[in-house]
Amino acid sequence: MSEKIKVCVLFGGQSPEHAVSILSAEPVLAALDQTRYSVDTIWISREGGWYKNVRPGDLKPETAPAGPAVDDIIDQLRKYDVAFPVLHGKGGEDGAIQGIFEIAGIPYVGADVQGSALCMDKAMSKTVCWAGGIAVIDWLELTMGRWMGDRERVLDQIEEKIGFPCFVKPCSGGSSIGTAKVSRESSLAGAVEAAFGFDHKVIVEPALDAREIECAVLGTDAPQVSVCGEIIVNSEFYDYDAKYSDDLTELVIPAEIEPQLSDRIRKMALDSFKTLQCKGMARADFFVEKSSGRVYLNELNTIPGFTSRSMYPMLWQACGIGYSELLDRLIGLGLAAHCKRKGKCKPVKSLVSG
Repeated sequence: MSEKIKVCVLFGGQSPEHAVSILSAEPVLAALDQTRYSVDTIWISREGGWYKNVRPGDLKPETAPAGPAVDDIIDQLRKYDVAFPVLHGKGGEDGAIQGIFEIAGIPYVGADVQGSALCMDKAMSKTVCWAGGIAVIDWLELTMGRWMGDRERVLDQIEEKIGFPCFVKPCSGGSSIGTAKVSRESSLAGAVEAAFGFDHKVIVEPALDAREIECAVLGTDAPQVSVCGEIIVNSEFYDYDAKYSDDLTELVIPAEIEPQLSDRIRKMALDSFKTLQCKGMARADFFVEKSSGRVYLNELNTIPGFTSRSMYPMLWQACGIGYSELLDRLIGLGLAAHCKRKGKCKPVKSLVSG
């Protein structure tokens, strides 16, 4: 019998998406093939402690994790054949944890440092995609220095360039945490202040009357793209509650759109995946403006949700790739990427095909 691949699933983290990460980790752990993998976990607390073999179900508000925190993180990671980060937001999707994996010399699932950092910063990813000829929505980037120095001028610039209604977002964030839809001038300053509570940069975009279409990308050298899915929101916008409440959102897979539009969106997903130097996986989010039919890239998520109602695994399931097979492919891609970076692999007897 082949030796099992030693996998470490990391979840939790210090970002505002800590709870979402816990929700994503549980189905990942349940779907990993126990005949193929030897699976450990590392839970990263909100305070930054690393705790080994804490499971999502162990985390109750009234209890603390059993056992001491991991002291030597690099040494601990080197015990595994591959790391599987299920860490959403800062510290997980921004290249920080990927840098630790690189230092430890351990293969890992998903985008590398560069791709993660590019996709996490909404303003930077828009700049790179715009330069690459990919249509993105107009935006205005605000720094804390500009805001504190002359907020009245900044408010005037937002009204002049973006107008109302608009979205105000933390520049590096996810799950719509800290995001507000602003319909009038009197609410704008408060929304900007709230967004700065989550990041040192804020991005402001026009709120289009648009359909929200997503597709999933899988691979590195020859990435594949899934069918398109549509998000139909029964609330003001696709906010945190809408993303994680069954009652507020309908997911339509495949999306009920013309084949030509589907092909165009899927091509844009691949183009943006390559332009932003992604690897392994990403979920590509688009807006299709209802009045004009124009398609705009919203963003790429390099560690998309893996919850029971997350688009990324559901889109691949619609393509005939089940949850467990999807995890196999992601792990195989992580191992292959490590081989390519280092020119040789750690001695693992049963590599998973990617």
